[in-house]
Amino acid sequence: SCNAGFARYRHGGRDLLLFTNAAAPDRRNLALRASADSGHTWSSPLTLHRGPAAYSTVLPLSDGSVAVLYEAGRRSYTESIRFLRLSPASLRSL
Repeated sequence: SCNAGFARYRHGGRDLLLFTNAAAPDRRNLALRASADSGHTWSSPLTLHRGPAAYSTVLPLSDGSVAVLYEAGRRSYTESIRFLRLSPASLRSL
């Protein structure tokens, strides 16, 4: 099992649920998905980190960007804690 992050994102007329998790069973390839219908369906994944990744949290920021804090590395997901900020433009594909 692997931890995931959930958040509600409201910006620019959009109302989405955001979900982050390691998209592979072996804790690899951290991905972000969005749902515009309260979780009934989800977008294709937007890969945020290729390689080992695990626990993540996602948080919408007041300027419309989204912050993601997650474990990741080159050989093991326990190598580092990383921070990623996604602009509103980068979320349009979701």
